[in-house]
Amino acid sequence: MNFVKGFEETCKRLPEKVALIWEGKEVTYRELQRDVNRFGNALKSAGIGPGDRVALMMNNRPEFVITYYGTAKIGATVVLVNTLLKKDEILYILEDSESRMLVANEKGASEFAAARDRLPAIERVICTAKVPDTILFEDFIRDQSEELEVYDAAEGEVPEIKYTSGTTGKPKGVMHTHRNITLFTETIIGLNDLSENDRALLFLPMYHGFGDMCTLHPTLRNGGSIVLQDPLDLKRIFEDIERYRCTSMPGVPAVFYLMINYPDADKYDLSSLRFCAGGGQSMPKEVIEEFERKFGCPILEGYGLTESTAGTATNLLDKPRKVGSVGLPLPCIEVKIVDDNDKEVPQGERGEIVIRGDLNMKGYLNRPEETAEVMRGGWLHTGDIGMFDEDGYLYIVDRKKEMIITSGENIYPSEIEEILYQHPAVGQAAVVAAPDPRRGEIPKAIIALRPGAKLTAEELQEWCKERMAFFKVPKIVEFRDSLPVGPTGKVLKKEL
Repeated sequence: MNFVKGFEETCKRLPEKVALIWEGKEVTYRELQRDVNRFGNALKSAGIGPGDRVALMMNNRPEFVITYYGTAKIGATVVLVNTLLKKDEILYILEDSESRMLVANEKGASEFAAARDRLPAIERVICTAKVPDTILFEDFIRDQSEELEVYDAAEGEVPEIKYTSGTTGKPKGVMHTHRNITLFTETIIGLNDLSENDRALLFLPMYHGFGDMCTLHPTLRNGGSIVLQDPLDLKRIFEDIERYRCTSMPGVPAVFYLMINYPDADKYDLSSLRFCAGGGQSMPKEVIEEFERKFGCPILEGYGLTESTAGTATNLLDKPRKVGSVGLPLPCIEVKIVDDNDKEVPQGERGEIVIRGDLNMKGYLNRPEETAEVMRGGWLHTGDIGMFDEDGYLYIVDRKKEMIITSGENIYPSEIEEILYQHPAVGQAAVVAAPDPRRGEIPKAIIALRPGAKLTAEELQEWCKERMAFFKVPKIVEFRDSLPVGPTGKVLKKEL
């Protein structure tokens, strides 16, 4: 059940169709398959086989796709590494995953080179640029055969390990199976009515679930095209949508907010967009409504996490959309809301979101106890607080671990953030817990104002008092020029 078979079928059906567009260069399915095969054969020549692990630390470019698919095609496992990590973080993942090889861009290879003597288990480093003590990517695959059979993997074998962000403790390697990827890919294609005529703009990194699971795999399985970008460049987003007539684009709230406020937005034709997929964090209602009004393109807000192969619920094009909801559960899984004793709560009540089905991960690598805890009773416990409405739409109230308890009252930061975003002077907002000797915790708001706006903490607090219960009003307000965000644009609350 090797998921790469779907890609192989597309290559046979549409060999001259454009698969990837990067830096103005077009790569057809025939060319992509050729290099996937050459890379897979190069791995086999280097002694890599089924079950071995190859770490991939690379930005959005064709070599990422070639490495990923070439590794999976021979039955080996690709270990995805965030390109923003530094040497100690990289070494931890490489050692924890027991990777035998690293394929990286120049930055990643250079970071690893600074500490290579600490991890001799890495036999080779393949790089897209000339870095000392590495093998150039094009040299690694040169003279390799362009023919390669697909390894006949069992559905429970693991082609990908993706490390979580590590918001608590060390990052954990989430193991995804061929069945996870195959089922999720087919589900996304069906729900979004994807065809070979679709062209996705992808600037979110492919080492994240939004990039590979939600965009890369469905597009290549279906014969569409992907316009790759990296790093995030707002002007290029507008230019590429217009130039390549992109039909879809995944993004996070920060990106949609920036697009709304881009001064030259009206100069570009974005009419080709069928939909944008939104996720990564709670989407302010005002951002969705203003984006759709300005560009005439719906944002389909969804929800997922790495442990569930990136997907749990989504709004749909052919069903009523509810702004503020992450939509309906995917048809291939079960979703419940439970209390602290894992008992299902009535519709409309808040509780922890738990998931059961074939999208759940195989487990955390080398962590059987943590796997058993998060998967207790056969249900994936997400740590997210949610509720269902009367129509079965799911709402994310907050992260269970981010909940603020002040004088016995539970406060959900996203509820406050949603209101803060309604203030005309607020550009970015995040609410975190601050310790308080009398009340235990109090809500603290960190604010970045819109360009040219002026606002004091007292003015914002008075404004909040009119719109929320007194115990929810931020007792501390801190202003910053901007809030820290990760590679996908998500606000990094851990740093705050």
